[in-house]
Amino acid sequence: MKTYTFPFAILLSAAAATLVAAAERPQPAQIAATIAPLLDEQAMLVVHADYGSLDTEAIVVPIGKLLGEHAAMAEAALRPAVVLFQALKDAGSKEGFFVTSVADIPKYPGLVMVPLPDNADAKTVGASLGKLPVNEGFRVEQIGNAMISAGPETLERLKKIIPDARPHLVDALAAVNDAPLKIVFTPPTYFRPVIEQTLPELPEVAGGGPSTILTAGVQWAAVGVMLEPQPSIRVVVQSESPEAAAAVAKKFGEVCELVRRNEKVRTRLPEMDQILTMLSPSVENDRVVLILNEENGRLPKLVESVLPK
Repeated sequence: MKTYTFPFAILLSAAAATLVAAAERPQPAQIAATIAPLLDEQAMLVVHADYGSLDTEAIVVPIGKLLGEHAAMAEAALRPAVVLFQALKDAGSKEGFFVTSVADIPKYPGLVMVPLPDNADAKTVGASLGKLPVNEGFRVEQIGNAMISAGPETLERLKKIIPDARPHLVDALAAVNDAPLKIVFTPPTYFRPVIEQTLPELPEVAGGGPSTILTAGVQWAAVGVMLEPQPSIRVVVQSESPEAAAAVAKKFGEVCELVRRNEKVRTRLPEMDQILTMLSPSVENDRVVLILNEENGRLPKLVESVLPK
């Protein structure tokens, strides 16, 4: 029986604690250029984890501090990542990617790609990726100057891939440039026409209204996670105009209100009111922005709300 586990899940969680000097951090244009050859017309999610200057033995401390009495959860969840990061670093690796393409779903959640610098030990990097908790049947193979962990069909597809230009990817990465962990939703070019043709009206569960609220309101979305100088999560959604940004933010509020009124949800999550309040975004010109950190108090309150009592 196959177990579907996101290949980079542990890596992504641990990368939130990456302590990287800004001068050493890969820049948005460089990151986009590195992953561009693996983005086909159906790619929709790109995750970049910069662990090159990571103090691997210290990554659990900030997360443990945030979790308080549940700090042991951080140690249990992140210890495997500590070992993996250190092995990759020792082999000369500095960064890793996770990419999801509609072409691989639902059989595979995506692929893991680790670029190989000139001084990298490709054999050791490959052996480290082979230990990732991935789908049954995943293989590790070198393609060009990168080591890739993916399903056999995906590996064959990558060898014949026709890259699809994503001009907005640099802007999306730049929106969370300071974060060592970047998650970018990069909708395919066919996303808007398909949504608008097949779903002209949003379902009632989402409050109804034209689907253009979604297609015009979400051109791309980026999430940045970092712990220094303080724990923080930054979410940026790019819209086509200030009006589109205001509309998608309003729709989000309407959906939250529907969730708030759902008795089943409230029974399972008694802290729902506080959770939704912490997740309320702001509109900044043509972008919808959500910042969770210690300074505004949202991150600690959100963590407190979702942790078991």
